[in-house]
Amino acid sequence: MVSKYDNFVKSLSVLLDAEKKIPNEIYRMGIIQWFGICFENSWKALREVLLIHGVSKAGTGSPREIIKAGYEFHFINDEKTWLDMLKRRNQAIHIYDEDIANELVDLIFEKYIAAFANLRDEINERLPLDNRGHDDCQQN
Repeated sequence: MVSKYDNFVKSLSVLLDAEKKIPNEIYRMGIIQWFGICFENSWKALREVLLIHGVSKAGTGSPREIIKAGYEFHFINDEKTWLDMLKRRNQAIHIYDEDIANELVDLIFEKYIAAFANLRDEINERLPLDNRGHDDCQQN
């Protein structure tokens, strides 16, 4: 079985491989879509790790509460960026304006990918080896 952490790492790898120069609208919308997927996987992985570490606040299913707990317990270091990511993820499905889409893509490359990478590294350091999935497993 693949853990939430493995799903998060796999979705982040897609964003890390993306080119910063956006050749067309379809590519830009793909980046925005992968940002949403990566965000979803990130807070779920954070929730899973917080629960492993006995953080009762992680019992909620709310991404906002998970982010706040992640900040409180030093899994994330920039709560403001993460709450902004949550807001942008929620708005992303309704982006019809090219300027707003371009602004989001810029934020993804300038701030959000780094925030995801920092969380990946922090979880990697704190996640016990016996709770990690295997790279050769299929995503569910």
